[in-house]
Amino acid sequence: MASDSASGTRIFISHSAKEEHASQALVALEQALTALQYDVLLDKTRLQPGNIWRQDLYNWMCSCHAAVILFSEAALTSDWVFLEATILSLRRQDNQFALIPIFLGDVETALRQSRFCHLALTDIQGISRRDAEDTVRLLIELLEPLKRRQRGWNRSELLEQELAHILRRNEVSKEGLDQLCLAFSMSCPHWAPSADAFAITARRMLQTEFEAAIGCLLSLGRILSPKAQLEILGLLAPGWVDPRPAVRIQQISEVREGTRTVGVNGSLVDFTGNMYVRRASFGDPAWRVITAHSCLGEDPAASLIDEIWTTLRRTLAIEGSDDEETAEELEQVIQKGDRFFVQFAPPIPDREVLRRLREAFPQLVFVVLAGDERPLPEIAEPWGIEFLEPQLESRRERSAHRIYSRALNDLKQRV
Repeated sequence: MASDSASGTRIFISHSAKEEHASQALVALEQALTALQYDVLLDKTRLQPGNIWRQDLYNWMCSCHAAVILFSEAALTSDWVFLEATILSLRRQDNQFALIPIFLGDVETALRQSRFCHLALTDIQGISRRDAEDTVRLLIELLEPLKRRQRGWNRSELLEQELAHILRRNEVSKEGLDQLCLAFSMSCPHWAPSADAFAITARRMLQTEFEAAIGCLLSLGRILSPKAQLEILGLLAPGWVDPRPAVRIQQISEVREGTRTVGVNGSLVDFTGNMYVRRASFGDPAWRVITAHSCLGEDPAASLIDEIWTTLRRTLAIEGSDDEETAEELEQVIQKGDRFFVQFAPPIPDREVLRRLREAFPQLVFVVLAGDERPLPEIAEPWGIEFLEPQLESRRERSAHRIYSRALNDLKQRV
């Protein structure tokens, strides 16, 4: 098991170093970073036989302070490197996190033409070198400011600390934490005096598979109060959403260009859109979702625009303001980091309605639920809708909603 209590800056290395030059670069990086007292999270050296290795990898990716992705030809075809790159890209919104791609050989063109292209990894500062010594030197230069910087909590750590705070507030004992670890099928760590046992446990809970996590949570009535279980349920709830579309939502929310309209082939309004946004934001309450309903009448676009302005005024606590004043206030809070999303239940609003909404609200991101079947590309693309990949299976959506709703109702009855 990787040391959860290791001090210093944690560096995760993603790779598929099958080629000799890639393997040499990997060894050189690990040795150089370790010598400089970085806490290097590398599967070849840190995962031990018998570990729940997939869980450990998820833990590392969500708790590291920086990550390096070694792109070799083998890495471009690796499903695991793609998954790791997707999850790590999701964390790029954290100012306290650094993601550094290293391009080994002539792989940048192939990367732009591969499934990695939507992650825009060639747009961030990386390293293109063939020589291992040069690669190590340049990486250390890029990491040095991170090592010197006074760090605050990154988004994943804030979520972890929020869950840890719930455990502390409920005065869960060491024995209770051990029981909790066993319930979540996690190996019980050897608690060191300097280790934050609550944070370690919270980190592992957040990386447990959604269905198993909710079932385990409901079994902990002797350790946690129903109120605490409800709070934890809210933190675990977005875990069923694939991180890849969450990455794309985060990217779209940060850049004001294009249509800023995403499609999800889901049908459960007030659940699916909310969960996708919460997954993208690590549960940040400053990312807010508005559900629009008024798609009927002689002028559905005008009705929707009025409804959205009204909801925004209520959300921003500025009732009585006109549209211009509301837009100014909206711009100010967005500049501070808030994000606003408008979701629509099926059927998809028509092309002209979407055009007028985007014109009226360039600050917002629109989330369109399309039902079980997404429209053909020749329909979706002219309408300015980017459907998120991978496609959501209706069975997955209904199962997650059923599990969450049953847990929510069960816990509410106990409170």
